[in-house]
Amino acid sequence: MRFLTSSSLFAIALWFFLGWSKKQTEERLDRIQKAAFNTPGVESPLPASVIMVGLGGVGVHFLLAKRLFGLKTFQSIVSVVVGVMVGTVLFIFSRMT
Repeated sequence: MRFLTSSSLFAIALWFFLGWSKKQTEERLDRIQKAAFNTPGVESPLPASVIMVGLGGVGVHFLLAKRLFGLKTFQSIVSVVVGVMVGTVLFIFSRMT
């Protein structure tokens, strides 16, 4: 039960994160396209904030799974993997409708 709760919470958080990061990346690409007129363009299309929030989210989930839910290391890693799969599927299906 603890494993399913941990995976479900991560999947829901990932679903929100993917929506936010998609919006941030699209805004960044719009700015790059406007600024790239007659310039070589050197900005990364993926904002640093998206990378940092993503890494922080995985780290926080891993710590919460171990400390709060009492999962072992392997269970915490599998929980992240399951959460990523379920969260990504939720995000894709929510955008299809």
